[in-house]
Amino acid sequence: MNCPQCQQPMVKKSRADVTIDACPQCRGLWFDSGEIDDLKDQLTPSELHWTDFDLWRHQAGFKVSLDPLHCPRCPDTALTTIADKQTDTTVRFCPRCRGSWMTAEDFAGIVSALSSELDNFTAADYFRESLKQATNLVKSKKDPISDWKDLKAVLRLLKFRFFVENPKLDAAMKGFQKSLPL
Repeated sequence: MNCPQCQQPMVKKSRADVTIDACPQCRGLWFDSGEIDDLKDQLTPSELHWTDFDLWRHQAGFKVSLDPLHCPRCPDTALTTIADKQTDTTVRFCPRCRGSWMTAEDFAGIVSALSSELDNFTAADYFRESLKQATNLVKSKKDPISDWKDLKAVLRLLKFRFFVENPKLDAAMKGFQKSLPL
């Protein structure tokens, strides 16, 4: 498979049990459908597996355009460019095979933006996310163990964020726990 940008042969690179295609010349990365989330799940603690690389969530913050580059898997299909103003990253996406191409710097920018977004979540955000994960658990026809772990992780983060935002309540709860006879 050739790089969509510089037409050089791409090489297979494995990272954490996920194999992607990388261009040694321009440092471009090709992710087949689902590989971005697979790689994220391999590289992050299990408490963050519920997060998604949801590139389309903040539609007002990105610009979509047709790209002159073509998909390396579907050569007759032009890629769609998604430029995110907020993170200053660009992803090229194939509407047919759902693969994506980006530079290593853009991938790092997306990971950084995801981490920053989670750092800025409020208790209310985690509460909404816990409801979403609970809905997924009830409705999902796939692996309920994975959905249960995701819900458990979000609830734990909700608890931590709640007490960070309410330090007086945290102190009161700790005092109450100390006063209980064991």
